[in-house]
Amino acid sequence: MTFNCQKYLFICLAAGVTTLLLGNLLIAALNQTKSNAINEECIGCHVSTFNQGIKNIQLHAPFWERQCIICHIAEGASWSAQANSSSIAPISATLVSQDELWRKVQAFQGSSGPAFDQTISMSTLDMNTAYRFRLAVSAMSENSGGEVYKSLWLGLRPDDIEGLNVAGQLNLNVGLVAPVSDYINTASLSRDGGTVFVAWETALPLYGWVELQELEGLSLTNLSPAEDERVKLMTAVEEHPPLIDPEYLAINACYQCHPVSALGTSHPVRLYSGRDVRIPPELPTVDGMLTCVTCHNPHGSEGKMLVRETIKTKLCVACHYKFKNSSTSTMFE
Repeated sequence: MTFNCQKYLFICLAAGVTTLLLGNLLIAALNQTKSNAINEECIGCHVSTFNQGIKNIQLHAPFWERQCIICHIAEGASWSAQANSSSIAPISATLVSQDELWRKVQAFQGSSGPAFDQTISMSTLDMNTAYRFRLAVSAMSENSGGEVYKSLWLGLRPDDIEGLNVAGQLNLNVGLVAPVSDYINTASLSRDGGTVFVAWETALPLYGWVELQELEGLSLTNLSPAEDERVKLMTAVEEHPPLIDPEYLAINACYQCHPVSALGTSHPVRLYSGRDVRIPPELPTVDGMLTCVTCHNPHGSEGKMLVRETIKTKLCVACHYKFKNSSTSTMFE
């Protein structure tokens, strides 16, 4: 039996190609899964925008397919989907009501002077009571004035306090939104016996303290739907991926799928109001400049080709106002 070198090389080459193809398919599947997670995260924060757009008769394909990142996320941006406030584990300092409460706020002081690293102990907590707390930093001490930067209110329920014995150190970064996130790098919660500790690192030597309020009943440790939506948008500020430039989004992003060569005698863009043309304020522009989305709704509309008005002439005379009511076809209120 002779060894067939060519046959062996062919088998090795075929195996290598198969492995490469399978590897590429696996990478593509993983990337698609990641993209889908990011798209769903976009919709999870911008619920009202999605609900409003989905009601239209004519829907833009990327919007219908829930592909937000195709148009909105800058090319090459690296971002992984973040857990939103509705899916945070019970013992991770869940965001709670941000409304003002009448109860007195207790303040737990940090070090006697400004410091980069703060550790504040709260030893007077009742382990059977629900609280909310927030972090505060300032260039001046609490009682000496100066601008104060505070985190969002975070909930501390009896189960949370008990869970600290098991979980150890819990991350509090969900409550760090601008502008306090410019000063506090990271924060955590821990417990030693009957004392709860809050610790954080700052970018500058600052005074720091913790504000604490007792809550009447566990029901107050949940956000209302409106607050939940607002806080998601607030917390998304620091976690949000880079977005495409507004001008690029409103013009060039459209050309990716609708090239100029295929648009024919489409209306020109990058124009401004002038002597005979006036872009009304209800139509979206980029700093007063006419773009594709001035006339076309990129998510969906009632008119064909995503035109903002079902009667195209009505949209035209909104800007070319001198022609309004000059004939029966332009007589609109």
